[in-house]
Amino acid sequence: MNTIQIYSPEFVLLHEFEDFISCKEQRNYAEASTIQLSVQPQSTAAPYLLDGFYVCIDDWYYIIRDRIADSNRVSVVGYSPFRLLQQRVANEQTVSGSVDSMAKTLIAANTQGNRSLPIVCAAADNSGTQHTWTTEGNRVSYEIEDMLKLNDSGVKTKFIGDGFEFDTYHGADRSTENTEGNEPVIFAVKYDNLLSFSHETGNVDTVNVVFIQNNEGNVMEYNPNNVVGVDRFETTGKLSTDEDGNTADINDSGAAALVKPRNAITSTIAPYTFVYGADYFLGDIVTIEHKSMEAVKNGDEYDIAEITRRHAVRVTSMAIDYTADTVIYTPTFGTVQRDLRT
Repeated sequence: MNTIQIYSPEFVLLHEFEDFISCKEQRNYAEASTIQLSVQPQSTAAPYLLDGFYVCIDDWYYIIRDRIADSNRVSVVGYSPFRLLQQRVANEQTVSGSVDSMAKTLIAANTQGNRSLPIVCAAADNSGTQHTWTTEGNRVSYEIEDMLKLNDSGVKTKFIGDGFEFDTYHGADRSTENTEGNEPVIFAVKYDNLLSFSHETGNVDTVNVVFIQNNEGNVMEYNPNNVVGVDRFETTGKLSTDEDGNTADINDSGAAALVKPRNAITSTIAPYTFVYGADYFLGDIVTIEHKSMEAVKNGDEYDIAEITRRHAVRVTSMAIDYTADTVIYTPTFGTVQRDLRT
């Protein structure tokens, strides 16, 4: 059994227990994670499962925000500390720098004063692509989630004794063609660890060309891949009011308006062969391999052939179901990062 700890709102350890009825985590890469926990009313843990208290399992912390108690059980729902930012509206401001530094600047500006949230930020990393971001009155976490999409970053919070430290990160690349030297993690029917899969592709929402009007009234075309013909999907975009309309502004605004073709994998994997928490982790990029019968052009004709496809996909969430005898892991994969050689 896994041990669950309960902390007071002042971060004092109050209780540890294992006698839960059910415990399910939903760990997410780029948004708040959740836990659903139930115990019997007579459990020694029940009196401590209160709004504003924290529960911790495997170094993942959650603040309790929903509680239901009846004659059969006491059930609570907890949210990772990142959820605290969802209940605060971002003051309108403009931030510049890397995704990491912009997110941390926004947090620092919106967690102090009478908000006084128990969240501090790790040292900012301002390397990489520079951006400018103007908030639109959304909740702080929503603004940050949109920022993270600029470079596919994830969010993590670490307990530091009297609160939590916010940071961004990228999972390791464990695909078959990774350049980081990591041992590849592959889920495939031939390895008997891909139980089912669904591969969805489509261009109904794709945007790869954006027309943006600069401050002189000239319409600029943002077309980074020089797309022409029937595979050209256009839309219009706009500059932020504080931008000068130069080339860098056009590129940033255009990039923000792009929508990649739909290319998503849904699958069920077997827990053996590769072990979550040892061979791969939340946010890592792994390989999904599958086969399908497809029409393939052969000269002037099309033949039907079995095609093997490999995709690099990021683990964007992990559902964890703790039972008396085992732990069941069910990952969700994000959109395909890139297609791989077979």
